[in-house]
Amino acid sequence: MKKILIASIVFIAFTLTSCKWYAIHRYQMNKPFSFKQKTEFINYLKKKKAFKLGQVLYLENESYAKFIHEKLTQDSTSFYVGTYFNDSMMVKRSLHLNENSSCIGRIELEIKNNISRKNSDLMDFKKASKLSAYSLKYLSNDQVFDINADKKPNKIFLTFTTRYGKWYDKLYKEINELQQQNQQNANVYIIVLDPIYKLQ
Repeated sequence: MKKILIASIVFIAFTLTSCKWYAIHRYQMNKPFSFKQKTEFINYLKKKKAFKLGQVLYLENESYAKFIHEKLTQDSTSFYVGTYFNDSMMVKRSLHLNENSSCIGRIELEIKNNISRKNSDLMDFKKASKLSAYSLKYLSNDQVFDINADKKPNKIFLTFTTRYGKWYDKLYKEINELQQQNQQNANVYIIVLDPIYKLQ
């Protein structure tokens, strides 16, 4: 009986580690950030074809650690930062997403519900730390990002890092397709979590 139990535990452990190993290699996950030039990184994104370069924002040096700590660690966020109405008001995250904020299906459903919203019912919003507190720039031209310049009612923020590999590529495309179907209501922005400020 004891041998069967040990064999079962070993089998389960092997299966779990094999699945993780398969996912990491299949989706090219956890690759280190090894770019030296910004143009090199831009070309990498263009080849992925997961989103448009004009959507991509990066954090400057002084905001990098602050954003990671305040927006990702404290808010228990990874891929989906949130849907903002303005600089300091965001749509309340649903209980369904809060139960598992890394589930691709739940993220997609949450964004689908938010991207088509046509009104700005403040009952659905909550105060959030101001995005203007973080120095964000467009990757394509280094211009400062100003959320208040975007007049669409919903500004959806996602994250990207080379460590995601191809894991979220399909989801980026699906979210952008949703945005195209609701162009009057929403824009989608991608915040790069890699240290772009270090690149020349």
